Amino acid sequence: MSAPLLAVSDVHVAYGKVEAVRSVSLDVGTSEIVTIVGANGAGKTTLLNAIIGILPLKGSVAFAAKDIGLLDIEDRVSLGLSLVPERRELFSTMTVEENLQLGAFRNAAATVQSFERVHALFPRLKERRTQLAGTLSGGEQQMLAMGRALMGQPKLLMLDEPSLGLAPRIVADIFKIIAELKSAGVSVLLVEQNAQAALQIADRAYVMELGEFILNGPAKDIAADQRVVASYLGFQHDDASAV
Repeated sequence: MSAPLLAVSDVHVAYGKVEAVRSVSLDVGTSEIVTIVGANGAGKTTLLNAIIGILPLKGSVAFAAKDIGLLDIEDRVSLGLSLVPERRELFSTMTVEENLQLGAFRNAAATVQSFERVHALFPRLKERRTQLAGTLSGGEQQMLAMGRALMGQPKLLMLDEPSLGLAPRIVADIFKIIAELKSAGVSVLLVEQNAQAALQIADRAYVMELGEFILNGPAKDIAADQRVVASYLGFQHDDASAV
């Protein structure tokens, strides 16, 4: 059996004396979608931030069979690890095309190919290429944030709450594209409160509560677990505040 693309082992992350993530271990294989579901405040975002290098951690993180625990964020990105944060963090006064260009700053030789790939996944970004990022709809901004991350041709894309604040029809489009990334050979680690949507496209899932994983396994098994059904699948997200 080949080594996982990402291997997180016994990771702890603390804010001062408060431990937000405790004894967490997970792995993501090549061309695999793995989701972490759980309530707001469970520690999901903290974990992603620690994996990319924004927050310090105790434990070990290996990517592409290399220990990355001491690497800075830029070096982790260069290895093929990328994060799309919950807030998207676009440059609102720059155009769509300029934002995408920034995503390829470490892979300039592949810029033309990257643009073609991103435009194929997100045709709307090609249509809006001269428009300022700050004037895009919420759904378009999420597409741009994902597109910018993909410009660097990552091996693993980490997504933090990509459905947040989006209308259901836009959420469906975003999750369809996430599934297409797997077909294109990109692994995905997906943090998502919309457990129903996440479990439908994921291969495997971890359920996080109060900084710890309480369940993990094939996504279809997690979706059928009565505790998960009662806690996370008994509602539909219908937040249509933005498109």
